[in-house]
Amino acid sequence: RTVRDGPDWYPWQWNAKMYVRAWRHVVTIFRQQHAANARFVWSGLWVTERSLARSVRHALEYWPGRSYVDDIGTTFINFGSSRFHPVSTLEPIIAAMHKRLRMPVLLTEVNTEYTGRVAWIQSPAGYAAATPWLAGVVWCQLPSYGGAHMHTGDMNWRVATDNGGSKAALRAVAAALNKPGRSVARRASVAGA
Repeated sequence: RTVRDGPDWYPWQWNAKMYVRAWRHVVTIFRQQHAANARFVWSGLWVTERSLARSVRHALEYWPGRSYVDDIGTTFINFGSSRFHPVSTLEPIIAAMHKRLRMPVLLTEVNTEYTGRVAWIQSPAGYAAATPWLAGVVWCQLPSYGGAHMHTGDMNWRVATDNGGSKAALRAVAAALNKPGRSVARRASVAGA
C-alpha cells in the first residue's frame, strides 16, 4: 500500500509533500533503469469520514501527477459488522476521482466479509457493467492491517475454497468487465476468479 489508507496506519501517509517526492523518486529510478515491465498504480482508500468534496481534495494532496502514474485505483472492502460498506457508498468518490483525473479506475483491493458475500460480490458486477471506465478488479484476501484496528465481520474465508457461490459471482464481475463495447481496453480481469 502506498497511498493514504487509514487515519494513520502507515508512516508515509503523515506528510503529503514527502509522499509525493518519494513516489516520484521511485518512478524516476525505474525509468532510469528502463524497467518497461512495471506499472505505477496510485491506489488507496479514497473514502473518508468527510464530505465528498473534502475527500477528493484530501486524496489529491497525495497525487504525484499524471506523468508519474500509469493507473489509478481504490480499495473496495466491505468489512461487515459496524463497517458495512455497500458498493453504493463508494460509487460517488470513485466517479469524482475518475472525473477529476480523467483516467480509468481499477478496484485494486476488493474483499468482503463472509456473511452476505455472494450478494455483495454481485453488486460490483452490476457496477462494472454500468461503468465503462472501470478498468479492472483485483480480489484480495490478504490479511488486513486495517481490519486489525476495527470491529469487522468474518474476513477469514477464501474464495478458492468457498462453495457458496462466490466464485460464480466473481466470474460475473469479470464478464461485466470484458463485455464488448467498453471504453476501457479489454485488459480487465478479476484476480482470484
